[in-house]
Amino acid sequence: MLAPPRGPGTSAATHCLSGRTPTPRVLAQAQLHSFTTAFWWSAAVFALGLVCVGPLYRTRKASAPAAQNSEEATAIHL
Repeated sequence: MLAPPRGPGTSAATHCLSGRTPTPRVLAQAQLHSFTTAFWWSAAVFALGLVCVGPLYRTRKASAPAAQNSEEATAIHL
């Protein structure tokens, strides 16, 4: 499962708060833990996208061959 229904950040905050008295310091710590977890999950998704899409890009050749006549010189090849 890629993303839990509540999201990884909410799950992290809930896990951080379980068994603790909700004081302002504990709530701030849980919120920070939630943000950090959500950030790392999103970074992992972007890294996975980079790994999957990166090989699809074609690289250009180092040098293009010289044109033989004027018609080839004006042609644009994509």
